[in-house]
Amino acid sequence: MKDIKLGILVVYYIGDDGNRILPLHLKHIRDNTKQTNFKIYAAANRLREPFKKILLSEEMVDVVPLPTVMARESGEHGQYLDLLTQHAIAEGYTHICTFDVVSWPISPTWAVQVLDWMREDGADLVSVFREENGDTYLPHPCFLFTPVDLLRKYHANFWPDRELRENLEFKNFLQQTRQRLDTGIGFGHVVWKHKLNWKRLVRSNSVDEHYLMSGIYGNIVYHIGASSRLKIFSKEYSSTWARKWRKIFVKIPFLWNYADNLENLLLSFVPPRVHYENQRIYENLLAKLENNPDSYYEYLCSKHIE
Repeated sequence: MKDIKLGILVVYYIGDDGNRILPLHLKHIRDNTKQTNFKIYAAANRLREPFKKILLSEEMVDVVPLPTVMARESGEHGQYLDLLTQHAIAEGYTHICTFDVVSWPISPTWAVQVLDWMREDGADLVSVFREENGDTYLPHPCFLFTPVDLLRKYHANFWPDRELRENLEFKNFLQQTRQRLDTGIGFGHVVWKHKLNWKRLVRSNSVDEHYLMSGIYGNIVYHIGASSRLKIFSKEYSSTWARKWRKIFVKIPFLWNYADNLENLLLSFVPPRVHYENQRIYENLLAKLENNPDSYYEYLCSKHIE
């Protein structure tokens, strides 16, 4: 571990419950990454000032001044991660790792375990793989770990620029894998194109309180799920009335290009029932985490986490 210099990259979006989520996130990274030379590089362009002050007070966090990204949703997340990646590489970091503000390591040996996987399995990339959310070829950024040599060699990124998205090969990748666009898709494309070895960390829960929220992956990473947005997940959009309108928007000239934005706008004005159902589940999960996180992780996996 002495030769490893780890840049942990996080884009900080936090909703009204940020005063509850942020301490959990920071404490778990601090307590479980003690044996590693690391720094958290934070994108906080749209973070509320009280939460930004918390980050600025943390010695392990470097809030990086970044140009404002105009995209929203996955595009914004991915572009900020790409900017943070460039910053970490410029500062001499040998490996990068990503977390969401709603994800964190739960094992004190997580970094050693990941490096062992990379050495023993010959993995070029280790990441969460959310098959339960319909993903087929997406290294998910709630946890993604790779040496910077992979980025230098293959020019991997989290969010492809327009030129790549319009490239025939990239379109073939999406068609063949049936993977939807999301943050991390650039790494999925590189792994697919160059036939790299990808260690997928699948959901290891024995107990599921929601099909997606409150997931443990590879017994080393916990991900509670959405915090700063509506509690609607990929599989659930098809049942919303806004999705029916989206199908109309995509058929109308000019509007088709804004179908996603219009759908999200409609949902924000009149959230569907599933949002409120998930919100109740989320509040219950958060209360359990605040009460006794280690006991809760053991309950989810029905075994002791080493």
